[in-house]
Amino acid sequence: MAPPFPITREKEKNPHVLICTQAHTIPIFTETKKAACGHRAFCDGKQTGGISVKRVVTAIVLMSAWLLMSGLYKPILISFGAASVLLVVWVMARMDKVDGDVLHWHIKPIVFMKYQVWLLGEIAKANWIVTCNILSPRLHLRQHMFAVPVSAESDIAQVTFANSITLTPGTITIETEPGHFTEPGRFLVHALDFSEADLEDLAEMDRRVVACETLGASAEVS
Repeated sequence: MAPPFPITREKEKNPHVLICTQAHTIPIFTETKKAACGHRAFCDGKQTGGISVKRVVTAIVLMSAWLLMSGLYKPILISFGAASVLLVVWVMARMDKVDGDVLHWHIKPIVFMKYQVWLLGEIAKANWIVTCNILSPRLHLRQHMFAVPVSAESDIAQVTFANSITLTPGTITIETEPGHFTEPGRFLVHALDFSEADLEDLAEMDRRVVACETLGASAEVS
């Protein structure tokens, strides 16, 4: 299908870039992509290496998770798992074609791995505290809802921070968007047994999430 406007391809610089005649450079991540000028650039279908690698890796990860959680390696079950994985990958590909949204999070892999290890330790400690509170005969809890400042700018970093709060026993993220209870740049959090130390702990968590991002990292919708 011919594009609705003349385009040129800069193969020497980037084989995944189409140039609109109005000088808008459009990175090609899906079959079609809308430029700021309102025009659409069409990928010829030949440059699909990045997308293919992403789908293959996704399929491998999903299939590995299926096999690990199943623990049964009969041919019929493996075939069901493979069919489910293929269906999920196909649905993801269809979603990419429809909306074309791609979120980029530029992270420091080693720092992010250290954050995951630290988070597991915090989850274990919080789990022990919640268990002691539940088993205590007095069951003296100080439930409280409060706003937590958020330093992360990218959407994925904010989601990581919000999910980390929820994964930690005793706290849960109630609201992430500015609304009736929070202002921009703050999350609404509920604590099962609130103390002033919770604010310091969450500030430390926020700092570690931000440290996972590289300079100038942001969530881009392509």
